[in-house]
Amino acid sequence: MPGAEPMRSLEPADLLGIWERGAGLHSIDRALLTLAWALPERNDAELASLALGERDSLLLEVRRATLGDRLEAHEPCPACGEQVEFEVSCATLLERATTPTGEWTIEHDGVRLTLRALDSRDAAADQRLEILGEQMGVWRCRTIFNCTVACPRDIKITQAIGEVKRAIATGKLD
Repeated sequence: MPGAEPMRSLEPADLLGIWERGAGLHSIDRALLTLAWALPERNDAELASLALGERDSLLLEVRRATLGDRLEAHEPCPACGEQVEFEVSCATLLERATTPTGEWTIEHDGVRLTLRALDSRDAAADQRLEILGEQMGVWRCRTIFNCTVACPRDIKITQAIGEVKRAIATGKLD
């Protein structure tokens, strides 16, 4: 729950460290890096498993603790394209934020599904596909099936690599 633990404001040296370490990282990894600095008692896995709404609420709290409550923003008018400037309060945004937590179970016609809110790992799936699609990624697999035969856990590795190749080629995750 956002606000349930002390939020450490970031000092200028912290911001510089996040900037340097975050250079070249995906935006999701930069967000998690920022939270790791502000919430040092939480480990990386715990931060990555936060529901996206909870993660973003915590980031907004870090922003408020570090730079103040007022956000200045601008957006083009949808009618004329002119830049419209406005201010919004972090506190106001946080009051209106709702984050689903836990799991939900849905049953229909004998089928039971357990659902959970999306987290940073889900949001990073495209990034993972991009990495797997690089030259040293899944394209090196020659589909010989030796890894599948040798796997002591009976994981169908070659089949999984084929599914990743299809996802990369089509741009769709099934």
